[in-house]
Parts: sequence; C-alpha cells; structure tokens
Amino acid sequence: MEFSVVDPDSWADTDVDEDEETDMAAVSAVSAGTTEGVRLVDAALSRLDSRVSDLTHLQTTLTRKADELQRAMSDLEASKESTDANQRFQIVKERATVYRVTSMAMVNKLIL
Repeated sequence: MEFSVVDPDSWADTDVDEDEETDMAAVSAVSAGTTEGVRLVDAALSRLDSRVSDLTHLQTTLTRKADELQRAMSDLEASKESTDANQRFQIVKERATVYRVTSMAMVNKLIL
C-alpha cells in the first residue's frame, strides 16, 4: 500500500461529511505527531472496521437470500400442476420481496 502526502489546505474546497472531516483531522494531527492524532486514527479505523463487518454480514445474508430465491424459481419452473405452480409462485414472490428488502438494507448501509 502506498500513501501520498496531501496538503491539508487543499481539503477546504471539497464537500465532505463529518466522518471524512474527522479522518482528515486525524491525518493532519498524526503528521504533526500528536497523541490526539493517534486517537483520531484509531477511532477512524474502528469505524471503518465496524462498517466492513456490517457490510460483510449483509453481503452474506444477501447471498443466502439470492440462493433461496433461485431455488424457489427452479422449483416453479419444474412444477407441472397448476395448483402446485400457484403455490410455488407465491413462494417466489415472497422470496423476491425478502431479497429486495435485504438488498435495500445493504444499499442504505452503504449510504449511511
């Protein structure tokens, strides 16, 4: 991994959220060699680790829900009776809804 030196004054022109401002302050403080900078970097890394953990969990859940939806769709395609097909179609609709809700939760987590 390669780090580049960034002039903190160049950050003033960009639109950043509160976490990014804290992260930038941490970089500035660490470059000055203060213990406050180390604390800020630790806090930023902790937040990043938490977000990665949450996203990993959501991705695992999303993969599992996608597999369930795919199995339900395969069962629907394989059904031969109309009553059986109706029941399987309802299952596919339910699984699709669960998949959609899970994927939206993942998107919302990325945004926040």
